Amino acid sequence: MLVPVDGHFVCEDKCDFVTCDIFEFLDHCGVEFSWGVKLSKRYSFDLFTFLQQLNDLIDVGDADAVYDHVQNATLMMVNASDDELEPFIEEMVVAAEMDDVLEGVEKLLKENNDQS
Repeated sequence: MLVPVDGHFVCEDKCDFVTCDIFEFLDHCGVEFSWGVKLSKRYSFDLFTFLQQLNDLIDVGDADAVYDHVQNATLMMVNASDDELEPFIEEMVVAAEMDDVLEGVEKLLKENNDQS
């Protein structure tokens, strides 16, 4: 069982690694988790990865990104509870792909404009 000592995680191997960040400790030990929360027959949500990303964003002080991640995850779960997850994911994938396409077109136009 993993229990912090005075708020810190101490590596029991013969090293001096100590941290108060559980994700940093698990990374040091080479431990990876995947906690799949089933959203539908086809989709699950990796809760461990989500918490790890939130932790990383908090570490760098990016409160806006933390807010966006929490909002998006909640939206995804709300849509999953109404059997609307698959259309939602399809729409989000299309929107993300269109963003990539538009970004690529803008880059090409800029490159052509710079060469002229």
